[in-house]
Amino acid sequence: MFRSLIFCLASMSALADVYKCEVDGKITFSERPCAENAQKIQVEDTDQGLQVDEDFVRHQDAVTSRVLHNQNIDLEIEQIRRSSARRVAEYRKKRDNCDATTYRGPNSATGALREQRVKDCVSEFEALIQQEQQRRDNEIRELRREKRDP
Repeated sequence: MFRSLIFCLASMSALADVYKCEVDGKITFSERPCAENAQKIQVEDTDQGLQVDEDFVRHQDAVTSRVLHNQNIDLEIEQIRRSSARRVAEYRKKRDNCDATTYRGPNSATGALREQRVKDCVSEFEALIQQEQQRRDNEIRELRREKRDP
């Protein structure tokens, strides 16, 4: 217990340097000088706790917010893909059964009429599959536009 307390106090007094830089018009922070114009940020250990440059804190908060926002969008995209894949699989299964199950029984058509009905059934499900794929692609495209640079 005593050793951990000493280690903790020692590590607090040996805080890592933090540098503020402007690279390509963006302010970044790093443990090492990240550009020629790097400014060392003052990190102080006071009676009130650690005091850190406010720009650094705001920058870290903004980066964290953008990363979380992008992760949520990635999760939404994955959910859209999965639900769309289920619907497409369902449509394909129904499409593949057009001939086998749709037009059998006492009132089923024969010959050319039956073939036309099967073709219409297949075409209907092909159209549904295409619509679902387009809907999925549009939703994903819109979500990707909402992503932010971290």
